[in-house]
Amino acid sequence: MARRTTLDDAEVRAPVAEDLFEPPDWAIARGRSRASLRMAAIGVRRTWPLLIAVSLGMLAAVTLICTAPVYTALSSEVQLQHTLAAQSSTDINTEALVTSFAVSKDNASAIGQRMDGLAQTYYSSFAPTSTSYVTGTQPMLMPEINGKDSGSLLIPGAQATIFGYDLAQAGPHMKLFAGRLPQETPAGQPPEALITTKMPNVHVGDTIKLVMFGGHDQSTVVKVVGVWYPKDESDPFWNGRSFDTIIADAVNPPPPVYPIVFSKSTFVSALTFAPQAPNERPLGMALHYVYFTDPQRVTASTIDTTIAQIKAFRSHLNGDLPGSSGVFTVSLGTKLDAILGDLQRQFSLLSLPLYVIVAQVVGLALLFVVAMAGLLIEGQSAEIATLKSRGASGTQLLMSYTLQGVLLAALAALLGPILAAALSQTLVTAFIPSTAKLVNSQYLARAVASQSVWLPALLGALLSVLALVIAALRSARLDVLAFRREQGRGGQVPFWRRYYLDVALAVLCALGYLELGQFGGLNIREQLGTTDAQTGPDPLLLAAPALLLLAGALLTLRLFPLGAAIGARLAAWGRGATGMLAFSQVSRVSSAFGRLTLLLTLSVGVGLFALNYQASLGRNVADRAAYVAGADELIAVGTGAQPEAKMNQRLAAMPGVQGMTPVFRSQAGSADDPGAIVGTLAIDPATFAGISNWRDDYATQPLDALMREMAAHSQGKSAGDSDHPIWTLVDSTFANTYHLRPGDRFQRTPTECPAPLNFVVGAIVTQFPTVYDTFPDGYMIVPINDFFTAIVTPAIGGGSGQQPNEYWLRTTADTNAAAARTKALGDAALAVTSVTSRRALQTQYQQDPLTAGMTGLLLIGALTAAALAILGAIAQSALTARQRTQQFAILRTLGMSGGQLVRMLLSEQTIVYCFGLLGGTALGLALSSATLPYLQFSSSITNPDQANIPAYLFVFNTPGAMLFYGALAVAFLLSLLLAARVAATVGLGRTLRLGED
Repeated sequence: MARRTTLDDAEVRAPVAEDLFEPPDWAIARGRSRASLRMAAIGVRRTWPLLIAVSLGMLAAVTLICTAPVYTALSSEVQLQHTLAAQSSTDINTEALVTSFAVSKDNASAIGQRMDGLAQTYYSSFAPTSTSYVTGTQPMLMPEINGKDSGSLLIPGAQATIFGYDLAQAGPHMKLFAGRLPQETPAGQPPEALITTKMPNVHVGDTIKLVMFGGHDQSTVVKVVGVWYPKDESDPFWNGRSFDTIIADAVNPPPPVYPIVFSKSTFVSALTFAPQAPNERPLGMALHYVYFTDPQRVTASTIDTTIAQIKAFRSHLNGDLPGSSGVFTVSLGTKLDAILGDLQRQFSLLSLPLYVIVAQVVGLALLFVVAMAGLLIEGQSAEIATLKSRGASGTQLLMSYTLQGVLLAALAALLGPILAAALSQTLVTAFIPSTAKLVNSQYLARAVASQSVWLPALLGALLSVLALVIAALRSARLDVLAFRREQGRGGQVPFWRRYYLDVALAVLCALGYLELGQFGGLNIREQLGTTDAQTGPDPLLLAAPALLLLAGALLTLRLFPLGAAIGARLAAWGRGATGMLAFSQVSRVSSAFGRLTLLLTLSVGVGLFALNYQASLGRNVADRAAYVAGADELIAVGTGAQPEAKMNQRLAAMPGVQGMTPVFRSQAGSADDPGAIVGTLAIDPATFAGISNWRDDYATQPLDALMREMAAHSQGKSAGDSDHPIWTLVDSTFANTYHLRPGDRFQRTPTECPAPLNFVVGAIVTQFPTVYDTFPDGYMIVPINDFFTAIVTPAIGGGSGQQPNEYWLRTTADTNAAAARTKALGDAALAVTSVTSRRALQTQYQQDPLTAGMTGLLLIGALTAAALAILGAIAQSALTARQRTQQFAILRTLGMSGGQLVRMLLSEQTIVYCFGLLGGTALGLALSSATLPYLQFSSSITNPDQANIPAYLFVFNTPGAMLFYGALAVAFLLSLLLAARVAATVGLGRTLRLGED
């Protein structure tokens, strides 16, 4: 009989076969990995629409993160080339001048070798070509021509400046009118030379005797073999060297100086004038070395190196050459290092708005990734909870979604830099067409391959994966029971809400803007000189707008459940349960709707900020041009202009001129403080208001009222004396410096008047067109008739008659009339020295590479914000409706009709959309009004001559906002229709099956 096995026997029985072959740990790990891979593959197959949305968010984040360095480098490059192209060749080229005590072939050779070595070391990278020539250190006399006195052929006292050029280099830039180029001559033969067409009565074959000043025994005879003149006097080869002969009028004229050109080798070997007496000096030589800068070799990334090379070249030039080879002075003439330094500072300042925009849109893209990842995980929350309850480990679930995220992030990291380069190229070529040659495929390939692009790409991909992992961790914690509880009652109060982190962020944001108001704005930073080209964007300017966005969005989320609860109470008073159920659901499960609310709030806020920034930028570019020009056109005239009445008549008759006002620009000093100089602008109050460009914030009173008051206080023939002070507008700087208020009197001495005049403060203005901070003590605006009367009144001290030196015109926009007017203003009788056109300036400012490029970037920012909001709304609506099919089915069984179910769902979505739109609009307006004053994006802030440009105004972009909200409304309508379709097709049988878990 078989013995029954007891519990004790079971405990001590021998191990069975399956116990002896338990798999090792590595095999278990491999099995779990394979399971994770299978789960990931199944998840991809089932949730590919949401994975596409997540991948788009990742790609947008990575692309925008990469756009910042690519676009910054590209816009800086464009601005650099734009600036260098606008400079004269003499400013960007370098001319080194080395003077030696005597003309010496050996010294010239030694100096040349030393200069070639320095140029090869420091200049070859950006100035590969060069030329050199030599001049005498003093002019020469020409007492004889052809052995006879030159007085009958040349103006008495005529002098010559002698040059020695490498004619092989210079020949292609010279135009020979007669003869040939000089050649080497045997010893004892006169050296050959060229003269210009400006030397009269001297011809090819003539000889000229050259004699040194103070050493008449030091002379030589040269033979003229050719007559020449530069093909183009503005040719960069001549580097500003003029070969013209200027002969003054007959009243005390200086002696004319004629250029005579030799070959360089003849100059240093044949023109060695030896002193004949102990106190005589030999003719010295000045060696000129010109290095031609190739703008294409100067890039934004090499600005630091180029400036350092110029500095090192200057240092070695000053330290090594003096005292050797007869050298007694050296100098280096170039503005290239100063131009590059200004550009470098400008890049540092003006990159701030770029980074602010990119930082906001990148943050929005990452939030979109978090939102879509959350939707992705929530869409499978039931499956996750079931798998969790049936033994699936949290590690397996986490690895499954991490693998999906890594794959998507890797794809985004690969495509992001390429799309960033394409986006940057599109922006630059679309808004700055003149730069198409610069933005070629080779340049973009170098930009994409740069470490500064791939590191941000990897960072964006890592942040995207992290967002997906965080969402997966939260759902992986829930089993079936916890999932049902979470779905029915909503989650716990978020960490940030429990500890009032949103309020703390709001306080920190306020402190940040307070700090910006003192030291952070672009104008303040530029004025204080606190911007270093190496510091990059100011962290405070980057952090403050981001803090405002985050704090505002979180405060909106804090108010969201409260608003929904209030709505539910109000809906309870109405008829039907649809509205009350909608508000109750939103209030009870606010976390599920909060994600979309947060995304919509930030999307609308960022989009509205970008649109307002774009409108404000355009408005303030126009304001800047209007301020610089003063009117439609500012005509400056010099001495010798026709009388005022004749000028008025001629200008008024020109094509397109609709009005005109005379202006006299001068300055005045103080007898008590000779250094206190104030600017003076004399205007005609009768015509000024109708011609000038004026903005209401320039003064507390309208311009018409100020001009009427100025005209009413005309003092006539007694203007300027103690009993009849001139009624004057003064700026706030002048008033604050001298503690003046309206009605106070003061004295100033205009440049045109030897005695002080009396003035009275009529009103104080903050700004006035065409007047800048050139005068530290401010400026004053006076009536032109009283001012002219005062400075010519004998009792005051007398003076010469004056007439306006500027005429401000109001003109039509007709281009043909403008061309005809430009031609008419070229009449010498008008003595026009400059013409400043408001329309031309506005076009120039709008086409400025940095300004035009920023306009494109703002447009991309607004479009990205709208696209993310639309995509998020549609995805959220579709998934939310599908996730709640069981709830809808239960409501149907309780008696709710299909129409009521659809209305409830649409009401929930409408509540979220309205809350997001309202919160985003308020946030966008707050962000725009608080941030734009610190982002005065204009290259003019780096121009010290125009430091007092008008303050930027906040402009609401009404047309752009209407399009933006219209696109959102259409998208919301589509998402509502999609959600309604899902709710209307809920099937009770399929939804309420038992045993699904």
